[in-house]
Amino acid sequence: SIGGILVFDVTNRESFENVQKWHNEIQGYACDKIEMVIVGNKIDLEERREVKTEEGKKFAQKFGFDYFETSAKTGENVDAVFESMANKVLAKIGSGEIDPTQEIYGI
Repeated sequence: SIGGILVFDVTNRESFENVQKWHNEIQGYACDKIEMVIVGNKIDLEERREVKTEEGKKFAQKFGFDYFETSAKTGENVDAVFESMANKVLAKIGSGEIDPTQEIYGI
């Protein structure tokens, strides 16, 4: 796979802590040029938030990934996540960094 979206629940600290584990697992299966986006979901439940925006951003920056906060319920920022991922993959194809005809990339 050339792209991955790791989603955690901002109202559940354990799901955020699992992002590191999921990231490591993905690295074991994906190609070395994988693009990742970290997403904190359920921002419509602000009063129940357990993970601060800055924590999510800091984690994403540690690995050079983009960070988004979304609400699947309201649709807020959901399109932006997929647009970002598509743009990153298209840029790699355009630059010749990846060849979409190679099966390893799963395109």
